[in-house]
Amino acid sequence: MSVDIPAQITANWPKTEAKLSADNDVDYATQKTLAVERAKIDVYGSASATPAEATIPDKVALWIADKATCYLISVAKEYYGMERRRSEGKQGATTTHYDLLDMLDRLRQELEEACALAYNEVMELAGSWTAENDVPDVSYDGMLIDPVARAAKRGLI
Repeated sequence: MSVDIPAQITANWPKTEAKLSADNDVDYATQKTLAVERAKIDVYGSASATPAEATIPDKVALWIADKATCYLISVAKEYYGMERRRSEGKQGATTTHYDLLDMLDRLRQELEEACALAYNEVMELAGSWTAENDVPDVSYDGMLIDPVARAAKRGLI
């Protein structure tokens, strides 16, 4: 069974996501897609190295969803901050007294702690990644870059 990453993000904060999605001033769908891509890059190193979503291990997909939610919290904080100002500016408007911004900070802290605890296991499940041709070979003595080996790796010889 594979984890649906966007659905898991929704499960992290259903009411806030509903408000963000319903507001015409916020392009939440695009922000959500970008946050998921950014979290995938955190795991796999680049967008091109990211495997198909159905092949991502469940624990890795859950980590990506939590990390993407962390990235989206700033969008929600900005939204709630502006909503509160609009409400306070209207004559006879009522405002709520609980602190949504503080709640979002606590959610981010909780998700970041969970991501930090699971990081090593997630990286092991995802497999190691390296950026192609970015790490030169080192000579046997460890002091100099071996230009022949580096050229061979890059397909130049």
